[in-house]
Amino acid sequence: MTKQRRAMLLLSTAMLVSVLALLSVSVVMGGRQSARERWEQHGPRHYLLDITIRGDQTLVRMQIEVRDGTMLKGVDLNTGRALSAERIARYYTILPVERLFDRIELQSYGARSLRHRIAGSAPWLARQLGWCVIQPLRAEYDSALGYPKTFQFRHNVCARKEPFAGELRVRALD
Repeated sequence: MTKQRRAMLLLSTAMLVSVLALLSVSVVMGGRQSARERWEQHGPRHYLLDITIRGDQTLVRMQIEVRDGTMLKGVDLNTGRALSAERIARYYTILPVERLFDRIELQSYGARSLRHRIAGSAPWLARQLGWCVIQPLRAEYDSALGYPKTFQFRHNVCARKEPFAGELRVRALD
């Protein structure tokens, strides 16, 4: 394939992906907002948060008790041992559920640019164009309570590392 033909193919593909990305962004943002509203209206104030985080050859499984947005105590489900306050604090940027919503919003803010939407929709195209950008954090939400059941985040579309991903389960305590 000639260089000119390859460039035309890349350009036409970029245009198609751009249109699709523009159409999909309002659906994603609307879904995230309604999920957060469901959590604020129906989510428990005192709950156990079971979380699994995978990434870069690590597997973290823990259970954390949360009351009014504060992480009280936790257990490492891999070992059965209590989590230290310092270990719980390491996850303060993404936990508890209220903070995870904030993190998803922060990571998704950059996704509003066309460059980020293309990188999120077609990472192979972003690599071809040399657009090594941070991808938005993607999440699936619980239909009843609205909390993020699963989330996935890749720091950079050009990185060959595995994305870090998590799964959550919320159980009300009172």
